[in-house]
Amino acid sequence: MRPPKHMFLVIIFIFMLMTLQSDANYAVVHKNILIINSYHHGLSWTDDSTNAEINKIKSGYSGDVKFYVEYMDWKEHPTEETLILFEDLMAYKYEDMNIDLIIASDDAAFEFILEKRGKLFGDIPIVFNGISESSFESLVTIEDNFTGVLEIVDIKTTLEMAQMVNPVLDTFYIIYDETESGRAMGEAAAIEVHRTLADIEVVKITNLSIEDIISFVSSLESKDSILMTAYYTDVHGMNINFEDMIQKVSESTSAAVFSLYDFALGKGALGGNLLSGKLIGERTAELAIEILNGADADDLELIRTGIHMSAIDYDAALDYNIDFKRLSSDVEILNRPVSVFETYRRPILTAIVIMSGMAVFLVILSYYLRKTLKLKNELAEKNIEQKLLNDEIMASEEELKAQFDALNELFDELQATKEKNELILDAIKDAIIDWNIKDDIVSASGSWEELIGFPTDQITDSDSIFKRVHEDDLDQIKPYFLQNFNEETKDFVSQIRIRTKDEFYKWFLVKGVIARDSDGIPTRMVSSYTDIDTIRKMEDQIRHAAYHDEMTGFSNKNALETQVSKDLKRGINQYGIMLIDIDHFKRINDTMGHRFGDKYIKEVGQILKNHLIPESEVFRISGDEFVVYHRMRHINELTQLSGRLIHALNNVIQVEYSNFSNSVSIGTAVYPHDGDTLESLLTRADLAMYKAKDDGRGRVVRYQSEMFEKRIWRIEREDALKTALLRGELSLAFQPQVNCMTNEIVGFEALLRWYHPVLGQVPPLEFISIAEETQLIMPIGKWVIDEALGYLSEMNKRYSKSYHMAVNVSVLQLMQDDFEIIVGEALHANAISTNHFVIEITESVVIQAIDTVSSKLERLQKSGIRIALDDFGTGYSSLSYLKTLPVDILKIDKSFIDEMVISKSQEDLVQLIIQIGRQMSMTLVAEGVESREQLELLKDMNCDFMQGYYYSKPLNELECMKFLDQVVLE
Repeated sequence: MRPPKHMFLVIIFIFMLMTLQSDANYAVVHKNILIINSYHHGLSWTDDSTNAEINKIKSGYSGDVKFYVEYMDWKEHPTEETLILFEDLMAYKYEDMNIDLIIASDDAAFEFILEKRGKLFGDIPIVFNGISESSFESLVTIEDNFTGVLEIVDIKTTLEMAQMVNPVLDTFYIIYDETESGRAMGEAAAIEVHRTLADIEVVKITNLSIEDIISFVSSLESKDSILMTAYYTDVHGMNINFEDMIQKVSESTSAAVFSLYDFALGKGALGGNLLSGKLIGERTAELAIEILNGADADDLELIRTGIHMSAIDYDAALDYNIDFKRLSSDVEILNRPVSVFETYRRPILTAIVIMSGMAVFLVILSYYLRKTLKLKNELAEKNIEQKLLNDEIMASEEELKAQFDALNELFDELQATKEKNELILDAIKDAIIDWNIKDDIVSASGSWEELIGFPTDQITDSDSIFKRVHEDDLDQIKPYFLQNFNEETKDFVSQIRIRTKDEFYKWFLVKGVIARDSDGIPTRMVSSYTDIDTIRKMEDQIRHAAYHDEMTGFSNKNALETQVSKDLKRGINQYGIMLIDIDHFKRINDTMGHRFGDKYIKEVGQILKNHLIPESEVFRISGDEFVVYHRMRHINELTQLSGRLIHALNNVIQVEYSNFSNSVSIGTAVYPHDGDTLESLLTRADLAMYKAKDDGRGRVVRYQSEMFEKRIWRIEREDALKTALLRGELSLAFQPQVNCMTNEIVGFEALLRWYHPVLGQVPPLEFISIAEETQLIMPIGKWVIDEALGYLSEMNKRYSKSYHMAVNVSVLQLMQDDFEIIVGEALHANAISTNHFVIEITESVVIQAIDTVSSKLERLQKSGIRIALDDFGTGYSSLSYLKTLPVDILKIDKSFIDEMVISKSQEDLVQLIIQIGRQMSMTLVAEGVESREQLELLKDMNCDFMQGYYYSKPLNELECMKFLDQVVLE
């Protein structure tokens, strides 16, 4: 039998469906996503963001995605070797794989991908997260196929909680480690605190061991507050889980502890506006999905919002007596204990319904049983019908009496409730307006007359309220009294001004609640009016303080940012920034006192203000720095104005009754030529200002692009120098000093050396000035003295000699109050006599602070320590200082020694220096002696000692020992 024709059609249709399904499966796009995390698996932050990224992409992207997750373990192993091994691993695993998108989590991963993308992955789009704005600016030079989520510090809610714990909060301690993310978030948090509450002092706690931090916080009081940003590695390289660290801190201090991250809750942290790894991961995934769907990464704006959660830990809040009612409605309370009813709500309600049903059933059953018995009794005992009727009448009377008693109790309860409500209204001091919408009747409570000053009987309708409201505020309140609300409107809140009886306007907080009938129609509205006039005035004062400098009264950086934003919105297309920094201001404070320094800053600010033109404004943005903001049509306007200011400020300035001479350095930058944001212009003007200082101070310098590279060069060395001492990168070299006549070694000069694993051997000329400017010279200088005297003690014992040791000392060391104590303790600890120790100072040290250090040098000299003047002859006023300074030794500069064998005039000059030293009973030391001919001339001139390559180059400790073994022991 032939199959029906429609059977063939069904078979063909099924075949077509299978073909379409096969084609659909074939058309599914397969994507490979590589996720590189800076830190290790198991870190809460890393796991939360990674899981959120994967789950969000899986649910939001329609194609097939395969994820590859890698961990750099940078917190545990932040070394160059880690980067090399990780690069080899990436090349091995992914060299032949087609990666469609890379997600980079935190600084180390993002920096690694930026540096290695061309080598390992090609031009693959990148989505990053966990990068602060400052880290982003330092890592990224050009936009190149990437976007991401910036880790923005927003601690407004955190500061509000801190002030709830301690209303008189004046100090905020920020704890963070020296990792890239730790330092970035710690600095960002400090800036945010200054920006939000400028009058609160910020104390940064970093670069310490875990034990030192615990010891420090244990000394804090309950009125203090601590913010922990990120702490995983201490100053000695000891690693610790962040949750463990914040729990240690919380258990060791009575101060309130806050954090930037959500995973710190439940570990002792109180709460605040917290960065959420889960939210950041989801926002990162949103960008990734757009790129997977074809968007260009460079076209996607960086995400800065939607990454925080406002939360507070319930147990920690109880410890600090936090009033939960004062918290904002968007603050989530975590770890709150759940009641038995909330836990078993459904079973309990079910049981109640069942029991209620059973009770109704029993009532009904009882009723019918009684009725049945009653009928039976009526049929059986007709003769007692009258008696039963009488009994029923008596029972009814008793029931009516019981109902009457119940009504009396209800009346008493209503009366008590009325009295209670009246007491509550009197206590809260709020005026209450009750509007019967159905009958259009408005009435006011007695507090209305007390607050506003008008009798309550004058409030008869809505117009009687409107005519007292400020005309600018009518639009906020009027719609609600005109029934202009939708079906979902239940309440409203507004702040308005109301004219009181004395014709002044006061601020009131208005809260309204709307009642509806079963059909959803509004029937009644009750609104309260709270006097907030004092609070609003305080807010105005706080707002003024937020935008003005307290000491000078000038506008501050917040005001500058606001003004620039307004001008750009109005269409200004060009403006200039002048960053003005007072030269040597720290020295002014140290020598003249902080009171004089403050008055000097005010005088400089007034001079700036007096010399500005209408298109310019002056702002004070930090200690001794001002910014002049100039709206301009031509760049030469900025040149003329800056020239006028530098001329006015580089003159004698009268402070109190003294005429004081100093200078300022000015760096300038122009929008949009030098930067497209105010922050970038301030950064570039700062670079130009430092260039002005490097060029001699007291001048104006315009920003140039190469300054950025030079600043980066300096920042690299400055950052590296901060840890050089702890990492054991510093060492000493010792150059022998030899008696010219006997060729015998009499002592050594200790010379500081720095070898960095990346920068290599850094010359002293590069890092000594950096150490002095950053004041690192103090701990480094103390280390040099301790090491040099320790080595001298070892040499004297080994060779039974009494060598002397010379150490170069900076002016900042000499200005330390405890410098003499430091030297005395080092000599005592190493059993070195004072006459075997030489302090070398340069002419530049003498010129900078002769009045401050001369008396200190005299005391050191009287104790037996000898003072040497280094590089003598290279300055411009050396002879005048020789008469007043306590100098025992003159060191003749190498430049004179080099030329005296080829120039008779130079030979005569060296001879003259030696004669001057002899007449002043000083010892003469020639530096840089490199030939026999130079030595013979020095002998003829009767020079005492010499040092240089002719005898020996500077030697490290081991080389120096070997050298002395040959010279002394043999």
